[in-house]
Amino acid sequence: QPIGTYKQTDTARGGMEIEVVRTVMQDGVEVRSTPFRTEFQAWPNIFVKHPQTPLPAGGKLGTS
Repeated sequence: QPIGTYKQTDTARGGMEIEVVRTVMQDGVEVRSTPFRTEFQAWPNIFVKHPQTPLPAGGKLGTS
């Protein structure tokens, strides 16, 4: 990024819980059903900047 500019690289997203179910069928009959669950944490808008670009008033660097 050029000095003095910011670029948004990701958009804030709310957290969510996802479930996918794998169903095994044999001759048209369900043999097994296995749920797979995962949870995604919410994240903020993400911006990149040149290291020499000052932060805006009240701005702070995120932590990983």
